[in-house]
Amino acid sequence: MKGVHNGFGTNFSILGDHFSPILAVLGPVYAVFPHATTLLVTQGLLFAASVPFVWLFARRKLGRLPAYLLALAYALSWGLQSAMDADFHEIAFAVPLLAIAIERLDAGRLRAAIVAALVLLLVKEDFGLVVAMFAVIVGIRTKRWRLAGVLAVLGVATTVVADKLLIPLAGGKSGYYWDYYAALGANPVDALWHAIRHPASTWTYAFSPHAKITLLRWLFAPVGFLCFGSFYVLLALPLVAERLLSNNPNHWTLSHQYSAPFAPIVTLAAIDTVGKLVGHARRAQPVVSRSRRLVTRARLTPANGFAFAFAAGVLAVAVWASGRMPFDRLIHRSEYQTSAYARAQGAAVAIVP
Repeated sequence: MKGVHNGFGTNFSILGDHFSPILAVLGPVYAVFPHATTLLVTQGLLFAASVPFVWLFARRKLGRLPAYLLALAYALSWGLQSAMDADFHEIAFAVPLLAIAIERLDAGRLRAAIVAALVLLLVKEDFGLVVAMFAVIVGIRTKRWRLAGVLAVLGVATTVVADKLLIPLAGGKSGYYWDYYAALGANPVDALWHAIRHPASTWTYAFSPHAKITLLRWLFAPVGFLCFGSFYVLLALPLVAERLLSNNPNHWTLSHQYSAPFAPIVTLAAIDTVGKLVGHARRAQPVVSRSRRLVTRARLTPANGFAFAFAAGVLAVAVWASGRMPFDRLIHRSEYQTSAYARAQGAAVAIVP
């Protein structure tokens, strides 16, 4: 159906749309439970699988109580809600893989972090650029620039090979979606050269119409823009550029699955920033008295309070946002009633062999 819809004909595999071979791991699960609901449940489990890594990261940086608050806030992320509301999408695999890659790298488990990043290459062709950016972070944190260079080249090469060779082999067309970026040039190289020669017009194009500003506000404001104090936020750069430079209005909205990968990136980057601030505060805090009572008071000051306030604030914003996002429908009776339109859909599907 996708092949006919996109004008490729019936000799078309879904890999001709996006290079997402990781979908094959759903085969055994779907063989046991051959129903669309299987995909929705699996997606929910994949999102949930990222929560423990957010908790581990936050506990290491800020302590146990803030970690619980932040894990709950993350589970309520509006980006995850929008993705669940948009049916199943291969992007579900990227969410836990991003959380694992960031948390393991931060924990000093470089091998596990790189493995998670490499698996990202199987999720979708554009994640090769995210992996390349992850390589930059690996270089910054570990100073192993040779390893980082290899990982970056592999990421970019995967994106190019998938687009030029693998997608056409599956019945698709190389650069099929580049029409979304035609205003910048005929291909990525032209677009890059256009941005270099015309930075002002490119900047204006990236931030208009106003829907793009609204998108950026929703992506980064829930954590107080604190994510920009961490190198981990660089992982969002290719994904942000992909959306802001597109002429497809679906890429600017808060709906669909496109915002899900930002949830682990932005959340963990913000926690990393606050962790640095808390660490600096604890190291700089003077001991004003040898009195045990005063020393105890000193240790309870601003650092721990700031960590808790940040976590509580992020959770409060997440709860507030949920009232304006898909989860809000769960408390309304109409959500659990089948409409005449849905019954007609079911009748139509029932006659398909």
